[in-house]
Amino acid sequence: MSEFYIKGHKSIAIPIISSGSYGLDEKVARRIAYASVYNFLLKLKSSNIDVFNYIEKIIFVIKKDL
Repeated sequence: MSEFYIKGHKSIAIPIISSGSYGLDEKVARRIAYASVYNFLLKLKSSNIDVFNYIEKIIFVIKKDL
């Protein structure tokens, strides 16, 4: 995440690959991704508030089989 900050990026996209490639239920994959990012942000906020405040957008990318 520090490289994210150093390079000046304010948005990050997180692919939820298990929902398509490995057949994990989409709702389960979303819950795992949201909880993981939430926990990461809580730790980041307490350890590096500057980087935490710099983040503007987090995008979750989910592949859906049609």
